[in-house]
Amino acid sequence: MPATAKAFVIPVKQGEFVVKDIAVSSPAAGEILIKIQATSLSPVDWKIHKWGEVVELGQGVTDFAVGDRVFGQAHFESLRGSFQQYIVAFASNTAKIPPSITFDEAATIPCVLTAAYIGLYNQTPRGLGLTPPVSAEGRVITGGTSSVGQMALQLARISGFSPIITTASLKNTDWLKSLGATDVLDRNLSQADLIKEVKKLTNEKSVPYVYDAISSNETQKVGLELLSDGGKLAVVMPALILSAGSDVGLRLSLVYVRRRLIRGHAYHVHDSGGSGAQVQHALCASPVSPSSGGNRARATMTES
Repeated sequence: MPATAKAFVIPVKQGEFVVKDIAVSSPAAGEILIKIQATSLSPVDWKIHKWGEVVELGQGVTDFAVGDRVFGQAHFESLRGSFQQYIVAFASNTAKIPPSITFDEAATIPCVLTAAYIGLYNQTPRGLGLTPPVSAEGRVITGGTSSVGQMALQLARISGFSPIITTASLKNTDWLKSLGATDVLDRNLSQADLIKEVKKLTNEKSVPYVYDAISSNETQKVGLELLSDGGKLAVVMPALILSAGSDVGLRLSLVYVRRRLIRGHAYHVHDSGGSGAQVQHALCASPVSPSSGGNRARATMTES
């Protein structure tokens, strides 16, 4: 193991990225040391993901072996950020990459799969609280071609939800239906026309659940209007439809109940008792495809 490795760092606040040599850390109990093969950024909040090979195990780690191909979500800490050649990771938040998925493909998965999974299945106020199979009630997923939207569509299909209505550019209709959408509506429709089309597809009924994978001011307003009384809206961005003076700094964990607002708390994968790893392990047992485009970015730093 080298004593130092290259890292992409910002040496001062609001400074420029530079490549420099840093010390390679050893994993503590319950941790693993990973040699990075590919990494990416989420374009919304610049969360860093990691994919690589296990090169050293910390005390008590039994689920991994040196040489395993693994993936997970990194953190905003020097030892755990993935824009470096070696990082230390929590074994409980790391999963093995299925043989059919490459490092580059895995680069689209951890953050967006976790966001979709938690938003659909975690209990209110940190998710919609759905338990599959649920059918005969419409579900709307706005932004079906976004990285999170693509994962949400696939999970909804695997869970047996129906119908699954999404919004996107109509040129992506075939692709989105292959992921699980039963109906694709033009994202450029006016709010009034979109609501009208959804009601046609649901026999004039409102929908109990909306997963807003875009969460702009406009899509949040549309989602709220689509909901039936008692329905729930999950968002992945700050809550723009909260009343003035409310805390809008919360993320995916926010779930709104029509006529009554339930406010959640910031959700962090590494504080969840290992649920982040459970989400990623579910990938190995489910036919989920990596996102097409979106948050993938290839980063290579040549060893000296």
